[in-house]
Formats: sequence, C-alpha cells, structure tokens
Amino acid sequence: MQAASLGPCDMLRRMQERRFYSADEMARMTPDQRAAVIDAATCHSWDEVPEPFRSEVLATARELGQRFRHDA
Repeated sequence: MQAASLGPCDMLRRMQERRFYSADEMARMTPDQRAAVIDAATCHSWDEVPEPFRSEVLATARELGQRFRHDA
C-alpha cells in the first residue's frame, strides 16, 4: 500500500511539526534515549518517504543503473 503524496506545503508542515533536538540536548540523553530519537526520525519503508523526494531518488537510481550497466 502506498502512502499519499505530500505537496510542498504538507512537507513543510510535517518538518515544522517534528521536534528539533540540539547537540546539547542529545548529549544529556542516555544512549537509549538518543537511539529512540533517531529511530523516530528514520523512515523504515519507502511508503514513509515523502514525494517528490522518493520519485527523484528512484529516477536517479534507474539512470545510474542504465549508465553503469555491466553485461555479464
């Protein structure tokens, strides 16, 4: 199942909703707390990667695959 595409305003809103952690805050956290912050900010599936970034990455991968194709 694919996630709905996000427009530029939706992506900006999503970025603004995310909590920013400074280096000082991260330094005061336990290793488990830091790991939880990083894990919460990580996309674990292509469905979580917003458009148009996902399409751009896939198009670049296809282009590089064609350019550097090695026939066995």
